Amino acid sequence: MEETRDTYDIVAKGWNNFRQKPMFPEWFSLLAKRWKKGSLLDLGCGNGRNMVPFKKFGLTGIDYSKEMIENAKAFAKKNSIKAEFKVAD
Repeated sequence: MEETRDTYDIVAKGWNNFRQKPMFPEWFSLLAKRWKKGSLLDLGCGNGRNMVPFKKFGLTGIDYSKEMIENAKAFAKKNSIKAEFKVAD
């Protein structure tokens, strides 16, 4: 697992440069419209891109790559997303 974490720390910047849109934008947008309130936990959040449709919710992103979490914090700030981010195994 340590090797995988090291790999994601290395590729984090490049990953962030070409992964900016949510993975399933139509589906996530539909869910966000149907849910009225709540909290969401994004395990393996990467750069936080899948949080975009869920801005109105309480958001927490967890990833085991410190560099990905740093990218997620910057992405959230840039996109006016209020979220808590943690590095965890």
